[in-house]
Amino acid sequence: MHSESAEKSVLASMLVSEDAQLTGIEQLQKADFYIGSHKKIFVEMKKIIEKNEQPDIVTLSDKGIDEQQLSSISESATHSNIQQHIDILKKHTLYRQLEKAKETINNQIQQKKDPKEIIHSVDKKLMDLNNYSDPNEVATVQDTLSDVFSQMDAEEDPAIKTCLFDLDKKTTGLHNGEMTVIAARPGMGKTALMLSISRNIADEKGVLIFSLEMPKTQLVQRLLCMESEVDIQKIRAGNLAAEEKNKINTAAANINNSYIYLDDSAYVTPAKIRAQAKKLVRNNSISCCFVDYMQLMESDTKSETTNNKIEKISRDLKIIAKDLNIPVVALSQLSRAGENRNSKTPVLSDLRNSGAIEQDADVVLFPYRPKYATGEETNESDKIIIAKQRNGPPGTAKVNFVEEVARYENENKILKKKEEEF
Repeated sequence: MHSESAEKSVLASMLVSEDAQLTGIEQLQKADFYIGSHKKIFVEMKKIIEKNEQPDIVTLSDKGIDEQQLSSISESATHSNIQQHIDILKKHTLYRQLEKAKETINNQIQQKKDPKEIIHSVDKKLMDLNNYSDPNEVATVQDTLSDVFSQMDAEEDPAIKTCLFDLDKKTTGLHNGEMTVIAARPGMGKTALMLSISRNIADEKGVLIFSLEMPKTQLVQRLLCMESEVDIQKIRAGNLAAEEKNKINTAAANINNSYIYLDDSAYVTPAKIRAQAKKLVRNNSISCCFVDYMQLMESDTKSETTNNKIEKISRDLKIIAKDLNIPVVALSQLSRAGENRNSKTPVLSDLRNSGAIEQDADVVLFPYRPKYATGEETNESDKIIIAKQRNGPPGTAKVNFVEEVARYENENKILKKKEEEF
């Protein structure tokens, strides 16, 4: 599946036109050429152009390409149709890639691989092909200004409020297209913060939670505990007084009316998150996605090291946020480095396994409980450290952690009461 005439025409246009050269190297890849000699010509031409030099028959033949073939190709030049011919090449590339995907699926079926693994593989391949076939167009600043003013004029604030007022004041909330990372050492309350924010959002907007560490039943127990203010140990043991049972029943009714979707699959890849989230976004069922936590995820492709795996996962989650235009909140572990410092306050370099998390994240939050971190009595209050904020300054948000019910709440202990500015 290829078009020899289109391949020749594109190469010929690039030989004689600087505009065609820029268009060609911007939109095409080596894989878009099917014929081996055409691949080689394109690769060498691209190298020459990227050196700010002019490719022609002489410079290319000096690279070992047959001069007679170059002369034959140059006779195919048409100045007006390069974009049409590029579109033909890319169409044939997609056909070839789809054919390869079909062969891969057939092979996996013959090998009797797990159907879910096959589906995840197909999702990843289709995601890659979709990104290849539909790249973002270059936009004028005028068009973008119009979009910005439309957002500013919108009656409803596009940011999703966490209802932790000091945090919302300093970050303005969770934003579409952004990845927020919640990171802490075990026991500090990453999941508690995620559930506290999710529950605050879910009365009005849908949230999707991927829980790789904790089964759905335990998540719902935690939600019941937070909502009813009944000690989690009593809920787990079923040792409840009549009044506590009434509180639990009321909490269950409230949670039942919220918009929370749970996935506790042990094997989760970015492709699976994209597929599940895309389906729910398309149905207007969710406006935010949470992942607990990154280091337990699997990459869609094989990685040589753990660091490489986390780099790919981090980048994919950021792309999902951008493509689906929703906030993605990903939990992450911190390394033990902070335990060896005099100050136990976490810093960005503590992010475990990969510097890519720090790079990809738009916002990095460190829930921090001084008493738990130091093991000593202290007057220092609980806080959420805003270690990074791409569109704002770093800082600290005051909160209160209620240990008995594993809940983060406002410092003044008033939940879900919106301040006037919000």
